[in-house]
Amino acid sequence: MPRARLQLLVDVVVVLTLAVTAVVQLWVSPPAGLVGGTEVHAVLAAAFTLPLFVRRRFAVAVFVAVVASAWLQFELGGGLGQPFFAVIIALYAVGAHGSRPFTFVGPAAVILQAILADIPRLREGAPWDEVVPAWFILFGVWGFGRWMRLRARAAVVLIERAEEAERSRYEQAAMAVAEERARIARELHDLVAHSMGVIVIQAQGAQRALDTSPDQARPGLTSR
Repeated sequence: MPRARLQLLVDVVVVLTLAVTAVVQLWVSPPAGLVGGTEVHAVLAAAFTLPLFVRRRFAVAVFVAVVASAWLQFELGGGLGQPFFAVIIALYAVGAHGSRPFTFVGPAAVILQAILADIPRLREGAPWDEVVPAWFILFGVWGFGRWMRLRARAAVVLIERAEEAERSRYEQAAMAVAEERARIARELHDLVAHSMGVIVIQAQGAQRALDTSPDQARPGLTSR
């Protein structure tokens, strides 16, 4: 299966799984304290999942849209788990597909989240093991995506170098063949020129001997 088709298949499975499970949970067992109704949260579920289809082309924009939708859904009492996974996928895409300096929007958002939300929670007495591990997960996801991007770029460079080396070997082989043909052509030219010179000398000698010694001229005209 071609890589592009496999990526599309994976995207369809992942995105639809997140979207469908979120909507089903909202309709079957909505979280307590839900604000705005299930219809609003269904729209937000689409907003933090469907943009993931284009995360490879618009990594930073998709990340911003997913984070904003997930945050709004949380603030409206959604309490779903799917937004977190959508943010994880979008954050990885920022590291793997975002170009400098925009790729650093990912870790900047994690730091901002820690400053505005997590640290106040810790001061209010929230357990460290419920807050701090998430930082390492988020930074690790972005870092892994960045590492994959650098690895892919290195692979492209290696492929280009291999192709360049192959072209260089081909050109060198073609030059060697051309030089060998030129050498053979020069040798043939010298051989033919020498043979023609011998023929001319023999013919001139035979021509001079025809008048005085016809018998001696005959071998010069018939020799090969």
